[in-house]
Amino acid sequence: MSRKRAAIIHTGKKLFLGKGISDVSMEQIAEAVPVSKMTLYNTFGNKEGLLDAVIDDVIAESMALFDRAVREASDPLDALNKLADSRFMNIEISEAFIKDLQSGYPQLMDKILETGMGQAMPRFEQLILEGQQKGQIRKDLSPIVVMSFLRFLKEYVSRTDALFQMGNIQTVKEQLTTIFYHGILVDPPNK
Repeated sequence: MSRKRAAIIHTGKKLFLGKGISDVSMEQIAEAVPVSKMTLYNTFGNKEGLLDAVIDDVIAESMALFDRAVREASDPLDALNKLADSRFMNIEISEAFIKDLQSGYPQLMDKILETGMGQAMPRFEQLILEGQQKGQIRKDLSPIVVMSFLRFLKEYVSRTDALFQMGNIQTVKEQLTTIFYHGILVDPPNK
């Protein structure tokens, strides 16, 4: 990938994820890089083309962070903790971005979900199995049922306004993680 293309994607990602999609124009991105608007359009075709490249970059970064969490973890539970820790999975995404993606770009939301289901979920299921073998995760729970629950939850909050009706996204994420852990761990933490 050329430096210019990488710079455009990096800048687009920063602006889209921070401000939302509808509040960012191609002109703002061109000025921030800096490149001409014509360069943006020649490289990506339109705003949706750039957004698609940004989504690809976010997916690649997320999968790299997932791999790093598993690689650096001392055991499956440590890996799950790293994956749940927003400081480790350091991708800042605004509520405005998620709302804009849900309402205006359902095909890109589908792309994120398909990647999650196709790449991350099998790895996550493997962590559940390893955690069960080590006695960290309840053996009476089927990893398939646990993964089905996670798929349902992910699809539900990504396709409806339910996530936003629950409150602050970070708080909701922390609470859902706590509920999830207390349901699957042999000895859930006090936190």
